[in-house]
Amino acid sequence: MSQTGATSADSQATGGEAVGGHGNSGATDSNHGIGRGMEFAVMVLLFFGIGYALDNWLDTKPIFMIVLVVLAIVGQFASMYYGYDERMKAHEQRRQEASRKGRPARETKLR
Repeated sequence: MSQTGATSADSQATGGEAVGGHGNSGATDSNHGIGRGMEFAVMVLLFFGIGYALDNWLDTKPIFMIVLVVLAIVGQFASMYYGYDERMKAHEQRRQEASRKGRPARETKLR
């Protein structure tokens, strides 16, 4: 396994911090973004396919396709929002803990 692959896997296992505690690497951030984009696209296509199949089966052409695609998009945006909110709360908590210990918070890239 390449060094980049090991760092990415170790980063995910330790809650986003790379081995050695030096924060996320650019490759890890990029991989996370690509993964989220692929998840978004696959879910929209999956819901579109289910809607298409239901419309063909029930002979209601665009209704289920439209409803399920909109539902998939809204669900993915909600997932992104709550994931971002959770990461921001964890980041703020780490900053507060570091300031209580009398040392400045180490700036790290967020996942």
